Amino acid sequence: MAPNITEGNRFERVMAEILSAKGFWVLRIPQNAGGQQPADLIAVKGRYHALIDCKVVSGDRFAFDRIEDNQHYAMGRFAQIGEETGWFAIRMPDGGVRMLDMESIEAIEENGQRSMNLKELSTVMGLEEWTKRANELCGSR
Repeated sequence: MAPNITEGNRFERVMAEILSAKGFWVLRIPQNAGGQQPADLIAVKGRYHALIDCKVVSGDRFAFDRIEDNQHYAMGRFAQIGEETGWFAIRMPDGGVRMLDMESIEAIEENGQRSMNLKELSTVMGLEEWTKRANELCGSR
């Protein structure tokens, strides 16, 4: 198994553990026979539910071409039926986690930008802020 795949799988497990410790029910989504999956995790707490794909940034940017077509489709469908966009949990080189939603990525792409550098990613919602937001939404739907 390639090192980046191993690191990605490790981050998926860590994110599942973190979210579980914060009171979420978390399901890790297995890959299909072709090695694809719509996302890595489904996290549910109260009436809040999130579809999350985990990405590890090891260089100086997060390239949007790492998002597979089936992930674009699944997150779009998820938003249509669940009122919540899909999310990317992005592990930064310093170990911090940023939460970037699919709608924001699509808006950035519409402006011709194909990636985000570390400085741009550092302005994105952190995991603690995302968790606080999710907790506020738990009973509102």
